[in-house]
Amino acid sequence: MPTGTATSRPVFVIRGYASPSVEPPDVKRNRLATTSTKRVRENSACTLQSASLQEATVIPDVQAVIVTLISFAIGITVHEFSHTAAALLLGDTTATRAGRLTLNPLKHLDPFGTLLLLLASVSGGPGFGWGKPVPVNGYALAGGRRGMALVSAAGPASNLLMAIFCALGAQHLPDIPGTAGEIATKVIETSFFLNIGLAAFNLIPLPPLDGFAVATGLLPAHMAKLLGRIEQFSPGILLLLVFATSIIRIDKIGRAHV
Repeated sequence: MPTGTATSRPVFVIRGYASPSVEPPDVKRNRLATTSTKRVRENSACTLQSASLQEATVIPDVQAVIVTLISFAIGITVHEFSHTAAALLLGDTTATRAGRLTLNPLKHLDPFGTLLLLLASVSGGPGFGWGKPVPVNGYALAGGRRGMALVSAAGPASNLLMAIFCALGAQHLPDIPGTAGEIATKVIETSFFLNIGLAAFNLIPLPPLDGFAVATGLLPAHMAKLLGRIEQFSPGILLLLVFATSIIRIDKIGRAHV
């Protein structure tokens, strides 16, 4: 059949001659080798894409842990430091002698309380954390019960101040490129909400929270005594408050979701 003549079967033009659909052996080998190479490349591309997707899934979790740890360390450190400073100003040196008048987070973070918070951050479930309690000698404080109320209120008050600083810092944060800038932005944002949460939660008038000491220090003696009767029920109430977040979630603009 001459080259270029119409036919009902496909024609392969190889080295200047026309042939029916039967390929020469060397052409077939080249075609199979090319197809095999293409499939290997496609498989490699799929593998790399899968690895990239897995990495993109893991990185936000790592960032969440870092951001949570930094924000929690800042909030707890400032909170406990403020208790110590207030006690010292009112005449009690107990916490100062214990080395708590410092902004070193290692002096204030409780290992187990920090671990629970990190686990909650990774799992996305409800959780809570705490710092080491500050030792205070109420008999050494000026003002007695009122002095203890002031020392207790210093922690939540410092968290509210930190929230204000974070809000101001978010408006004037310099442009930091890359992952460092992303983490810095998230730390400021997370610290803002975490400090508000620390202040609000600690002001609940239940032992061993600061709000209980504030209330019993400011209320008349007979009312403080009545409030003290709820101490035996406070662990159960606190657990309900903490794990209620698994049923009702409140987002950053205050809307509740069931």
